[in-house]
Amino acid sequence: MNIIKFTYFIIIILSILSCTTTYKKYSSNKVKDAFIVNSSPTFKGYYYQGSDNDFHYFISKWKWCNNKYFKLAKEELKVIDNYEFNLKELKVDLIKTDNKFGSNKFYRLYVAK
Repeated sequence: MNIIKFTYFIIIILSILSCTTTYKKYSSNKVKDAFIVNSSPTFKGYYYQGSDNDFHYFISKWKWCNNKYFKLAKEELKVIDNYEFNLKELKVDLIKTDNKFGSNKFYRLYVAK
């Protein structure tokens, strides 16, 4: 009986650990590649996850592929109204709208409609 409980415990721990996400840091020379115009039908969009003292966090979401988690150093992207990491989610886009989200020397981002 103890072996069964131990096995379930190990399975639960491994499941929890496999659900953790790691945000890939884009270095200064890769920042220009962080956001691209993507017309793929499986691409859902870019989602801002918030910021901490050092980084802005984003997810590139896809319908049938793994989502891509990445972060940009705060000095690499000026965000107009940032909020605490994991507080809420905001869809951002390269397509111009009335609500500007942020910018750098490579692109301007807008709050998606």
